[in-house]
Amino acid sequence: MTEDSGDFLQGNSTPWASPESGDVAAAASVADDGSAVAVDTTPAAPVVESVEELEVAPAEAPAEIEPAEIEPAEIEVPEVSPYDKPGDWFVVHTYAGHEKQVESNLKSRIESMNMENDIFEIVIPMEDVVEFKAGKKKVVPKKVFPGYLLVRMHLNDDSWMCVRHTPG
Repeated sequence: MTEDSGDFLQGNSTPWASPESGDVAAAASVADDGSAVAVDTTPAAPVVESVEELEVAPAEAPAEIEPAEIEPAEIEVPEVSPYDKPGDWFVVHTYAGHEKQVESNLKSRIESMNMENDIFEIVIPMEDVVEFKAGKKKVVPKKVFPGYLLVRMHLNDDSWMCVRHTPG
């Protein structure tokens, strides 16, 4: 060991002394070649920036929105895609003119046989048609496929039996 390192180990000098600690002599450091390097011990002057005061008008309290003020058209509910719904579509043949009766019979059979988890939807395809009677316009719903129903369901033996054996 060198003589300088012995002083350090005995506590005579602190190499990390800073000007804030008051030990100015210890703030000087020694370069690799043994020459002393001076360290600036003057504290830095505080930086002062000019700040202009701006008068700010007090903010008005935001008006509270009552639930009645929100229109239902403003609330967007994402629509479920028909492709994301469970089941497949099947065409069921019925007697022409008996579609409503078959639809109501099938709905009652679905409830009585607990098939709500397999048969999801029954549709009679309809379209609105403009007819002229006695010189007046009239919008009348017409069946797109007379004598047919569309049923969305999971096809298995029980669901097929429920649909197949429905009267009409």
